[in-house]
Amino acid sequence: MGIIQTINVYTHVIAGGLLLVLGLIPILSEKGGNWHRRAGRIYLKLFIIVLVTALIGVAFFRSPPALMAVTFSAAYNLSLIHI
Repeated sequence: MGIIQTINVYTHVIAGGLLLVLGLIPILSEKGGNWHRRAGRIYLKLFIIVLVTALIGVAFFRSPPALMAVTFSAAYNLSLIHI
């Protein structure tokens, strides 16, 4: 694995791990409150990072077809969000 691919994978995994932890904030906080909205904004930015690193992986490195399908599905779902 080359250095660029390694950086891409680590960025993807770290951002994805933070998404999992950050997802607890809306569950445990009041809907529409400050914490809920802040977490949502950060979540969206991290999700974009995860998606971009996944698209880079699909475009430039060998990826199994199942991972390609998940990546494009996530990209489609992100396009449905009204910011």
